[in-house]
Amino acid sequence: MSRSLVKDASLKGFDGPIDVSTDRLQDSLKGSNGERLESVCRTIPGHIKQFRPITSDGYTWFWAYSFRTNSGVVAVLIPWYQDWDKKDGSQADRAVAVYTQGATKAEVEEILEQFSAACLDE
Repeated sequence: MSRSLVKDASLKGFDGPIDVSTDRLQDSLKGSNGERLESVCRTIPGHIKQFRPITSDGYTWFWAYSFRTNSGVVAVLIPWYQDWDKKDGSQADRAVAVYTQGATKAEVEEILEQFSAACLDE
């Protein structure tokens, strides 16, 4: 299922998953652990917290990070990297997923860009 967005996996209290490209972020996550990701996310303006959500399809995500924007909140969910067969060249179980509480698509894209850049700078 690597890199496949599970479109019917809802997150309680959020809209989504939002149809937005997460490929750059997914590529920048290789070799990341929760401690590194939390450190990276703290450098992004609006960072709220790190949490481990379970979506409506029963999938427990590796970690998720939430960010406050001018319009609302963006949650970026990071999958586990356990697809040992690398079906599509990635070890990720599925695609990074993004959910919102009122944030605009432009704000979502800005958060993803900042997250990707921060991971690549580490």
